[in-house]
Amino acid sequence: VLRVAETVMHSFMHRELVLHTDVLMLEGGWRYLAGDRPGACEWSIVAGVGLALIVLWVLLAWAVGRVFRAAARPGFGYGVLLACQAMVVALWCEGSARHSVPSRIVGSSMLNRTLLQAARSLSDRPWGYVDLLAERQYAAEQERARHPTNLQKLGGADVYVAFVESYGRVLFSNPDRARQFTERLPVFAKALTDVGFASCSSFVRPPVLGAESQVSHAELLVGFRLDNYRQADLVLDTTAKAMPRFFHDAGYHAVSVQPKLLVEWPRGKFFGFDQDLFGVHTTYQQDGGVLYHWAHAPDQYILELLLRDVVRPSKKPVFAQFISASSHSPFAMVAPYLTDWSKASDPRSFTPVRRYDIGLVSYITDPRAVQAYLETIDYSLQTLIGFAGELARAGRSAVLIVLGDHQPPLLVQERKTFDVPIHVWSNRKELLDPFRMRGFVAGLVPPPGTVSFRLERVLPRLLQDFSK
Repeated sequence: VLRVAETVMHSFMHRELVLHTDVLMLEGGWRYLAGDRPGACEWSIVAGVGLALIVLWVLLAWAVGRVFRAAARPGFGYGVLLACQAMVVALWCEGSARHSVPSRIVGSSMLNRTLLQAARSLSDRPWGYVDLLAERQYAAEQERARHPTNLQKLGGADVYVAFVESYGRVLFSNPDRARQFTERLPVFAKALTDVGFASCSSFVRPPVLGAESQVSHAELLVGFRLDNYRQADLVLDTTAKAMPRFFHDAGYHAVSVQPKLLVEWPRGKFFGFDQDLFGVHTTYQQDGGVLYHWAHAPDQYILELLLRDVVRPSKKPVFAQFISASSHSPFAMVAPYLTDWSKASDPRSFTPVRRYDIGLVSYITDPRAVQAYLETIDYSLQTLIGFAGELARAGRSAVLIVLGDHQPPLLVQERKTFDVPIHVWSNRKELLDPFRMRGFVAGLVPPPGTVSFRLERVLPRLLQDFSK
């Protein structure tokens, strides 16, 4: 089991298995494999796998027992079995035949390495993760205490933070592999200009490489470093003041928009959003919508609901964090972009424009997956540009911060960086000035040599640059 888990980590995330942290990903992994099936089917699969394992164990025990009972010397047979098991354990201790020092034999085993890694991670600071987070929280609060945090320089403009799933710097560092994407960028830039939005861009460094999006989402909101899934989980039990609370205090209506969440998330109340707009709050499936893997509903559908139910009727400025999921692996279905947004609230409008017969796991080596990935990224960005146009038509001043959450779990040879693109769009051009002063360049394409900044710095920069 450990070998399988370690192989998965190396293939998808390019890092070692950290058991005490990665165990938290089991639920997400299960939902990835079974999330596009009905709930009853999920439980049927769980029951079937569990029953199969039990039956296999019973049959094996029965067969071994029958053989040994028929033997002239059953005790000797059981001794041989134990000896064989000991040999398996010895072989599991990698390199046992190559090392003469027993401690090195034990030290090379995967089990021992995993346990030592967990202990080392927890002992980086003698008081462990909880106090490490408390230290980082304190440092962030001390920095904020030196500056106002009222966000008054925004002048009541809406602010939207949109994470585009798997949108990585690899798309810019290898234009030959992503030519379809780079050729679309001038089209995207013109579309933004046509709806009155200017743009500037840079690169930002999230804490994760090929998955664990929740860590990126949480780090941006709390404004201090989170290293892994375990810390992203523990931070929900702290008293840290997250980004939505600052916007709420500034008179904003703060909304969390996550189409992939099909259940309520009580622990997410920590962040301080005034309203949740999750997949569970929609009737997409009940009204005949095509089920998209992981995302369940395409980006445009949920963004139209945000416009219809929150933005257009709101008397307050709106702050929203949108977690896009349409470009999530395995990229097997490409949603249609509807130029007429009035049709986007009808789930029946989203018949996929293209389907790829790509497996949930085998996509990592499927040559068609790169093309499918590029098309889903194209769809997500096109939808966000259309959303900006709808904001302009609704008479809303707005700032959109569009960024990736991690590198795609594809193009393995090119994934040599954690960096992801970050774009800022606004129909009030003066609101882009603070970003340009910090090194953002005009347009959608940062220069190749652009040095990224850490994702944890987004919140403190917003507070410093837009408060007075």
